[in-house]
Amino acid sequence: MGSSGNRCPPRTLTQPPKPAPAKHCPTTQEKMANPCCLIIQVSPPILATDRPNRIDAHNQINNMLGKKQIPQYFWIMAVGYSVAGNIKITTTHTCKALDLLAFGKEIATIITNNKVISALPDEDHYRVKINKIPTWYDQDHPMTINDVHKELTAYVPEYDKMKKWRPPKWLSLDELIQSKQFVSIVINLTSRKDRNTLLNLRLVKLFNFNCTVTPYENRTQVYQCNKCGMFSHASNSCTTPCCRSCRSKDHTTDDHPPDLPTQCVNCKGNHDSWFKECNTCRIRLGLKPIPHKNMDTHKKSQNNSAKDQPL
Repeated sequence: MGSSGNRCPPRTLTQPPKPAPAKHCPTTQEKMANPCCLIIQVSPPILATDRPNRIDAHNQINNMLGKKQIPQYFWIMAVGYSVAGNIKITTTHTCKALDLLAFGKEIATIITNNKVISALPDEDHYRVKINKIPTWYDQDHPMTINDVHKELTAYVPEYDKMKKWRPPKWLSLDELIQSKQFVSIVINLTSRKDRNTLLNLRLVKLFNFNCTVTPYENRTQVYQCNKCGMFSHASNSCTTPCCRSCRSKDHTTDDHPPDLPTQCVNCKGNHDSWFKECNTCRIRLGLKPIPHKNMDTHKKSQNNSAKDQPL
């Protein structure tokens, strides 16, 4: 046994130094356009039940191009449809959508009899949201999107020079716009520079209201049947129309008696079927449902805000 003075000092455990984490440069991913995609906008949009078989439409379009002695490497590869009900034509990789631009109306005629609004190659487009647009021009005249367009052209000089992908659009269902006091609109621009110019304004004065300009954020879209209020089918395939305020089949929504209690057709709650805090709607949007004990509070706040809206 050695003396305690000759003992070795205790070892201290040390860990090897961790390598420095790699630096990641922040990148912004913009939506990239497909140069082989031709978008044909029609009015009214093509309903899902009215869309012809894609393979049959593909063959008919290529037969039409063949009869015009268009080389085969300019023929189309696929026919599709956008969520908005427009036609999406995908060309082969040997050509671009611009090469078939002259045949846009003839292609649309093979697919639908609806009026052709435009035929444009797919482009990068950037969305900007303008908030707090009043929904009533005065007490007797509801606001239209054309009124908003004219106001922007007159009082926002930068707006008139911007190239737009499509006309401005309400960020709300058409049948619910006049039930609100203010609604946002979405502007689709084809230039990032125009998008930044509009965002840099931050505030524009429209109809004597200060309207904020903010980036548009993509959100899950939920579509509701206009005849019965359900989310499970489109209006054109509805077989059980009913009052969207109380689920009754004895009267329409417009003729709903004011003294009759409301009942949602989706969650059976005590509110209209278009109530924005309906748990069925929230679940479809990927949001957490509201506990039943809090539903009355949300409904009261909704009713109070409705009292301030113009009649």
